[in-house]
Amino acid sequence: DSDDDEFDPNDWWPAWVFINEVEANPMDYDEDNEWVELYNDGESDVNVGNWTLTTAGGSVVSIEPGTIITAGGFLVVTAEGYWLRNTDETVILMDEEGDEVDRTPVLDDEYDDDYSWSRYPDGGDEWVYIEASPGLPVPPIELSLGTISDLFEEDEMWLQWSAGCYPYGLWDVSDFLGSRP
Repeated sequence: DSDDDEFDPNDWWPAWVFINEVEANPMDYDEDNEWVELYNDGESDVNVGNWTLTTAGGSVVSIEPGTIITAGGFLVVTAEGYWLRNTDETVILMDEEGDEVDRTPVLDDEYDDDYSWSRYPDGGDEWVYIEASPGLPVPPIELSLGTISDLFEEDEMWLQWSAGCYPYGLWDVSDFLGSRP
């Protein structure tokens, strides 16, 4: 800080706001009940007023002007009607200038249940299908029903979780394939 020659890390490293949880198919009715949770992983509060969430289906939801997410805090964004698709959905967070801040992977939530897609841990790189926790930290990963992993080229033989698989998790396809002639 030039006034008193002190270093303030918040001047150099911005707060990070993530799309942290997506509930596209809540129990009972989707209409007016779908939501997206944002998480501020930074050390300072962030004004997300006039930021938008844009979906693969073309919905655009604006965040109320003056909305603040405190450091380490959560914000649950809702909208009227149906705004999140249950399959092939991607949500993009854009700041007031229209710059992309974060985006989800392609998400499918075909089950009318109380589970949602969440980052694990909060603000982390892994996405897990786990009991919904709007406005709260994500539950322990042991309670998840599935994951989305960023797979490397050398891991192309891995299958991802699907509802019909038990045990849940990633399976190595080569374990099921016999040697080829």
